[in-house]
Amino acid sequence: MIRTWRPETLAQERNRYPEGLLSIYAGGMKNTIINGDFDIWQRGTSFAAAGGYMADRWVYGSVGVGVATVSRSTTIPTVAQSGKLSNYSFKVDCTTIDASIGASDVYHIYQIVEGYNWKNFAQKSVTVSFWVRSTKTGTFCVALRNGGADRSCVIEYTISTSDTWERKTVTFPASPSAGTWDYTNGVGVQLLFVIAAGSNYHTTADAWQTGNYEATANQVNGMDSTSNDFYLSQVQLEVGDTATDFEIRDFETELAMCQRYYRKSYETETVPATATVVGSAGVAISGASTAATVVHVNWQSAMRTTPTISYWDMSGNASKVFYYAVGNNRTGTVSSQGNTGFLMTSDAATSKTGMRFQYTASAEL
Repeated sequence: MIRTWRPETLAQERNRYPEGLLSIYAGGMKNTIINGDFDIWQRGTSFAAAGGYMADRWVYGSVGVGVATVSRSTTIPTVAQSGKLSNYSFKVDCTTIDASIGASDVYHIYQIVEGYNWKNFAQKSVTVSFWVRSTKTGTFCVALRNGGADRSCVIEYTISTSDTWERKTVTFPASPSAGTWDYTNGVGVQLLFVIAAGSNYHTTADAWQTGNYEATANQVNGMDSTSNDFYLSQVQLEVGDTATDFEIRDFETELAMCQRYYRKSYETETVPATATVVGSAGVAISGASTAATVVHVNWQSAMRTTPTISYWDMSGNASKVFYYAVGNNRTGTVSSQGNTGFLMTSDAATSKTGMRFQYTASAEL
């Protein structure tokens, strides 16, 4: 179901929550989407031939010959339009076209909602609201899909004017109890914004279907021209059939929510593998020793699960560490990793006065 937003009704709609939802909203977390305002980009801010996680919690995925650059954009809805100042939007710029979408081709932006966060929304109607801007006009699709990819629901929306911000709201019917659902720390649901999709992903709109679907046959091909740009901003997923004002959370809270899935030693704006000592973990000892040096890295909050650790020395050499009194490009070994930290151990042969390294920890879904 699609609703037309009228700016003068937003204040009124704030007061229209069903009483049963007050406990969910009481903690100030009505929006289960993390980084829906696209402020946090720990991995970098521009990705050519994009694929994988870009902005924190957001994936750009593609199957087909088309290629896109994903970037953090300062093209945003105005305060007069949205009632809120955003810093950035999520931009997909088509750089190589896919003129004829094959049956298995798909181009989409999505966020995976963890099961713990989805369970408060499961088997209830939910509403997605977002600002969108696209060079290509026509029918686009937004979808929800469970972790087992055996239940999905597609809703159409229309982009009316080229290169113009438009606010859209779509309401999904309650998700079914049948199917493969995870309500703990696995994949709860995927929220997908489709740019183009082949017939393998086509289904009927507005109802939950058995299978893996993302679009209808009406979905336009947003990858048919290198002039095509697609932007998202202020994405919200909430319980009920009413789209309310975009929830404003402070930066520290949003960053902590992102760090359940991905964190790093580098400063927030520093791209991993950058040659820098700032933020690095390590220890210095008095007097040179060939004994193994052990660094304990502990986090104040737990990650979703045991993460994958990647690490670099101070020059940006991958899977290497820095030894005091020796230099970069030295051996380090990760061990005892869990969702609250890990150990890094040096070799037990080289004479050194300590060790330092940079790292990332990924527990993404």
